[in-house]
Amino acid sequence: MTNFTISGYASPEDTYERNMLLSQRRAETFARYMEKKYGYARDRFNVQWFGEDWEGLRKAVEGSSLTDKEAVLDIIDNVGINEGREKRLMELNGGSTYRLMLREYFPPLRRNDYEVTFVSRTFNVEEAKELIKTKPKVLSLNEMYLVANTYPADSPQYREVFDIACRTFPDAEVACLNAAVGELRANRPDAALAYLEQYNESPAAMNLMGVAYAQKRDTARAKQYFNRAIQAGNADAEYNAKQLQQYIEDNL
Repeated sequence: MTNFTISGYASPEDTYERNMLLSQRRAETFARYMEKKYGYARDRFNVQWFGEDWEGLRKAVEGSSLTDKEAVLDIIDNVGINEGREKRLMELNGGSTYRLMLREYFPPLRRNDYEVTFVSRTFNVEEAKELIKTKPKVLSLNEMYLVANTYPADSPQYREVFDIACRTFPDAEVACLNAAVGELRANRPDAALAYLEQYNESPAAMNLMGVAYAQKRDTARAKQYFNRAIQAGNADAEYNAKQLQQYIEDNL
């Protein structure tokens, strides 16, 4: 990490000076929390504060369906902060508009924004081969693929990498399909099916499920999945279905 900038803001109610102090305290409190929680040195932080976030309020109002939206925007744009801007807003529509903003628009303005700048380390596949076993979540899916490609496609290590990838990124279909392919290469259809079941509406997964059932000698279910995959436009399933039919005919 090369820089961690924390920016504190406040909503417009209360005095300008009070809100500036609140935004300062908000930013500094967060910096102290990060120091204590993660052990960062205080000089790693750039702490700044801006007081009342009128720009944020204006954006919120502009994108809203507030009845007095145009009047509110006109006051924000044309009445200075020290010229009675908040007072004018409080007087608008008998105070009901201000009370609504106080309840719904002001709370999100009381916040910290932060920006983190860091230098990414150069990817080292040998280091990644260790990390995937101990801290897989620090690796991206692509980095896991690079690790897998250092092993033969039919090796236990290759299968292990894709097993970890599928468990680490359970919503990444391609990772789980690759894990299933590894199991099919090892003639482990039940293990392959375990990866594929959650994607049983995917044409690619249907095709692989057909392969798995063919390995299990369950030709009826293999045909079923190949046909579903073909109907969904999977070209590999067409080839596999023909191979299965040839196998059936040769073994009559």
